[in-house]
Amino acid sequence: MKDSELREIFLDKIIAMKWEGNSTDYKMRKMAMKLHEEFDRVWIDYGVGNATYSEWEKALDNWLNAEMLA
Repeated sequence: MKDSELREIFLDKIIAMKWEGNSTDYKMRKMAMKLHEEFDRVWIDYGVGNATYSEWEKALDNWLNAEMLA
């Protein structure tokens, strides 16, 4: 999948979740940041062929779900 297609999927999910990203709970924000960093690593790995689309999608879903809880 091309990077532009991944970017479009990413933005569509952000918009669909109506994410505001303004939590005050430190532990939840810390977890969300950790998952965000993990997602970034998976995206880079996917770009060079070291990760699959399903790994990319799972990392994205984990991060966005944590953001919704935070």
